[in-house]
Amino acid sequence: WRCPPVVEVFDVQEQVWSVLEHVKGLRRTAFPSVGALQGRILVLDNCTPGFFMFNPSQPETGWVAAAAPAHPARQACGVAVYGDRFVVAGGRHSGGGRSVEAFRFTAAVEAEEWWQGDWEAWPDLRVDRVGPALAVVQGRLVATGGHADEGFTASMEVLSGGEWRVLAAEMPAALHAHAAVGLVSAPHGLPAPRGLRVSAE
Repeated sequence: WRCPPVVEVFDVQEQVWSVLEHVKGLRRTAFPSVGALQGRILVLDNCTPGFFMFNPSQPETGWVAAAAPAHPARQACGVAVYGDRFVVAGGRHSGGGRSVEAFRFTAAVEAEEWWQGDWEAWPDLRVDRVGPALAVVQGRLVATGGHADEGFTASMEVLSGGEWRVLAAEMPAALHAHAAVGLVSAPHGLPAPRGLRVSAE
């Protein structure tokens, strides 16, 4: 823990990894939640309260500690970039495993104080989820899996009409601390993506 934080960058065209030199202001943390929003990199510290961001177009600023969400120590939460929001959901914290919060920038990437933004509370999940995954599927935000008092869950829910609704289908297995992604088109050998079906509950 006394070692400095390390950030590595993958160049898709060159197919190589490199170490990001600019780590000033960033602290070392375990199990961070990371996202890229409007040209900036966001890191939510899930162990001790902290929310950090970096603007590659203004690297001299270094990493900036920004305002944390209302429930900052979100251990084992799910994260996704949804439209112009960085969304965090569930996890093990004071707000419970159903709470959802979203961050949006109020300043442009080229602004002098490019880190300015705010958090807002979103509708709670229908199911307690510690260690869920969030993904955007066909333009809709989906939460999958996680752990609650009754154990692991294979359920999924989608944000629809301003509230979360449980999907009729479940995952093949109940998973915790996993990842999920939405495919625009199916890779070779996989079935084509189909529409989401929402249960009446």
